[in-house]
Amino acid sequence: MSRWANLLANSDTLALFQGCIEGSGRMITLDIKSGTPIIKGPSREELFDGLRLYDERRLVTFELVPSHPNFHNWRVWLRAQVAGIEAEDGSGHSWLLGVYFQDAPQQNIELRASGRTKLYYNDRTRKGQIIETQVS
Repeated sequence: MSRWANLLANSDTLALFQGCIEGSGRMITLDIKSGTPIIKGPSREELFDGLRLYDERRLVTFELVPSHPNFHNWRVWLRAQVAGIEAEDGSGHSWLLGVYFQDAPQQNIELRASGRTKLYYNDRTRKGQIIETQVS
């Protein structure tokens, strides 16, 4: 059986695709774990604006590749509220961020942990990695 046939034979995968097409699929609960790669994120300006406008609930978007038993190389776009920025080194481009990720109902995704997430992020490459997630 081909890779696509295997993928589509899985009921969770089918529900995700149907949900994207129909807008009414089953919600998938997602764990954001330590080590989850961030493959695309906001610019440096967007990060600092997000922190500066925290009280206005300004959100920035990160593209992650979470591990999920039924999906390989699955990409998820999550919006987050920036709660803190700390310099990781002296480069001025590497940061330790504190963020609160939001559920993504448009992608039929709800997050298992809703607490503050700490992540490493480089604003030049726009890549990073989840360091730890706290459950609130």
